[in-house]
Amino acid sequence: MSALIRAMVLGATFAAVALTYGCSVPSPQLAACKAQARDEAQLRARVVACTAAIKQGAKGGDLEKALAYRGESYRLLSDNDHAKADFDTALRVDAKDTMTLNDRGLVYLAQDKLAPALADFDAAISINPNDVLPYNNRGIVDRYLRDFDQAIHDENRAIELNPNWTSPWANRGYAYLGKRQWQMALADFDDALHRAPDSAWALDGRAGAERGAGRPDLALKDLSQVLAKAPRDGNALLERAGVYVDAGDFNDALRDATQAIADYPREPSPYDSRSNIYLREGDHDHALADAQTAVALRPDEAPTLNNRCWTLAVIGADLAAALADCQHALAI
Repeated sequence: MSALIRAMVLGATFAAVALTYGCSVPSPQLAACKAQARDEAQLRARVVACTAAIKQGAKGGDLEKALAYRGESYRLLSDNDHAKADFDTALRVDAKDTMTLNDRGLVYLAQDKLAPALADFDAAISINPNDVLPYNNRGIVDRYLRDFDQAIHDENRAIELNPNWTSPWANRGYAYLGKRQWQMALADFDDALHRAPDSAWALDGRAGAERGAGRPDLALKDLSQVLAKAPRDGNALLERAGVYVDAGDFNDALRDATQAIADYPREPSPYDSRSNIYLREGDHDHALADAQTAVALRPDEAPTLNNRCWTLAVIGADLAAALADCQHALAI
């Protein structure tokens, strides 16, 4: 799954639980470091305050929390290298801080490093088996690994621990999508939207389930709701492109995929989507060009390699290269 989609997944999933560390803060700098932050300016102000607290000699638990707060701010600003450095240092101070383990796991996830992400979520669960976050997060990793049954198992536990939290319902819905169990997916997305009616993540997922169930009009209704509020929602644009392709409306499909490329030019999934549209149209040159671009952007991502494999096979241009791509994807 591309970083574009992953970033949206993480934003939708974790915004509700971000910035929840707690500690005793004796100095004004630590108090400002602890303050909640809901936008980019506030996150950057928190980085400055936490840095000041660290430089002024915070010790022990205060040092660990200042590092963790700053790391979380960096993570939410998509500065994953600085975030990981802070989380690594914080965990050397307190190796059993489950919130920091969860946050570092999310950094690994954003970097497509699934094995260390899984290890951090496993460690958090072993420390506190009643914490909802690592189950929800591990379910996401399971899904990326296409272990949909394990993803459902983890999200079941997350729902058991906190049935009022939207994210596990939506994430379990996506696991059912992976299994092509459209009605189960729809039920979960409906439950998620009952709790958060404007959740773009859940609306995008429900649209995918409606599309799978053969109800494109309902899918377009959900996607229109998302795009009315967020015209640059990459998930919604690409899902709508797929609905248009199903209906044979290649012009509108190309428009949406091209818009997603314009908005996210460094992400492979919009190129993969447009490549498939060109392929359906019989435009083999443009299809292969987009597939090549996607692989160049993410040479070790299985879905992107699979797409180029399929494109080469359909075109019949280089079957040996197609086989190599498919074998590489299977090895990942």
